[in-house]
Amino acid sequence: MQILLIFLITLICSNNTYAQWDLTADVKHESRIFEQDNLDQTVDHTYSISMGLQFELKYSDLLLKLSIVNQINNSANDSYYLFLEDNFIEYDIDNITLSGGTKIFNWSATEFFHPADVVNSKNFNSRIDKFEKLGQSFISLKYLLGDGDITLFLFPYLTLPTILGSKSRFKVVTQTESGSWTDHSGVLSTSKALPMPALRFTQSIGDIDLSFHIIKHVDRETPLMVVDPSTGSLSSLYLMVTQVGFTYQQLLPLDIILKIEHASKFYKNSTYLDSLLANREIANYHTSVVSLEYGFSHDQGTDSTFFLESQLITGVGQDYRASLSLFQKDIMVGYRFAFNDVEAKEIITNVIIDLERSGEYLFNLNYKQRISNSWQFDVGIFLFFAPENSVTPQGLELLNNADHVYTTLTKYF
Repeated sequence: MQILLIFLITLICSNNTYAQWDLTADVKHESRIFEQDNLDQTVDHTYSISMGLQFELKYSDLLLKLSIVNQINNSANDSYYLFLEDNFIEYDIDNITLSGGTKIFNWSATEFFHPADVVNSKNFNSRIDKFEKLGQSFISLKYLLGDGDITLFLFPYLTLPTILGSKSRFKVVTQTESGSWTDHSGVLSTSKALPMPALRFTQSIGDIDLSFHIIKHVDRETPLMVVDPSTGSLSSLYLMVTQVGFTYQQLLPLDIILKIEHASKFYKNSTYLDSLLANREIANYHTSVVSLEYGFSHDQGTDSTFFLESQLITGVGQDYRASLSLFQKDIMVGYRFAFNDVEAKEIITNVIIDLERSGEYLFNLNYKQRISNSWQFDVGIFLFFAPENSVTPQGLELLNNADHVYTTLTKYF
C-alpha cells in the first residue's frame, strides 16, 4: 500500500499540467519556565522540540494531504510522541465530497471557550489558550446545500489525549496512564476500534453563519477517576456521550460581531456503569458561550480588536460543574493589537475571571512576530490566581502555583 501511494504521488506530480503540489516543513522549540515548587518529581523548566512535515497535492478533483509531527518532551512520562494531523484523501463529485483519513477539525466559532469543538483529542501538555489537537480518523460524506453543507461522519478509531504524567506542572485534567472507556452499550471497553457517528450542518444567511451538530462519541475532555476492577488501582474512565450543539455568528451594527456557541451532553447509562461508579452521579449538562468582538483600524494602519466572552455550565449544581471544567462560570476580557507590518508583530492579552468561585482568575500576555521570512518568535506569560480551598482541587485550583513564562521559536522550510 505504501509503495502504491508513493508511486501514485510520483506519477501525478510528474504531470505538471494537471497537478499542483506543495511540500513544507517546520522545526519548533518550545520552552516553559515555572515558578519553582521545590519538588523532585516535577520539572520546573520544560521544553519540547517538534519537527513537522506537510505535503499537499491537488490533482483535478482529488486532494491529498499528509501532515505528521514528531515531538520530544522532557515533562511527559513518554518523552517521544508521533502526532498524526491532516492525513486524508478528498474527492469532489459535483456537489458531493468524499473524504477519509485523519484530520484536525474545527467546529468552534468563539475566541477562547470552545464547547462545540470536541471531535479531536487534545495534547493537554500544550498551551491552555490553544491546546494542540491530535488527528482523528474519519470517513465523511459532504453534500453542498445552499450557502453551506451537510456532512455525515464516521469516526472509526478512538484516539486518546496525551497523558500529562507525574512530572508535569500543568495539571489541567486529572488522568492516569492506564484508562478505559464505555462503548455504545455502556459496557467497559479497552478496544480503540469503536465507530462513532456524527452529523454537521452549516449555512450562511445574509450576515448570519450557523452550524448544528450531533455526535455520539467517547468524551475525552473530562475523564472520571475510578477503581479498575481488574487491578484494584485508580484508572481514567472516558464515558460514551451524545452531544448536540450549535454555533451562531452575526455581524451587528457598529461592526460588532456576536458569537454564540452551545453544547448539550447526554451520557449513556447502564447497570454495569452504575456498579462501577458505586452509584456516583453522572449528570447531563449544557455549556453555553456568548461572545462579542469589536475591531477597528488606526490611522497608522494598525488594528485593534476587543473581546468579551462568557461561558456557563448549566443543568448541574455549583460543586458538580466545578469538576467538569476549568471555566465553569467565567468571563474573558481580551485585547489584540496587530501592527500589520512585514514582521507581522502582534500583542494579545486577556484576563479570565471566575464569576462563581471567589478569587480565581487567569492572566495571559503574549507577543509574537516573524524574524525574516522563515522564522517566528513567540513569548508570553501565564499567571494563575486560585488558592486551593477544596480537599480535591477543582477549577483553576488545578493550576495554582503553575505561573510560567513560555517561548516558542519556529523555523519554516
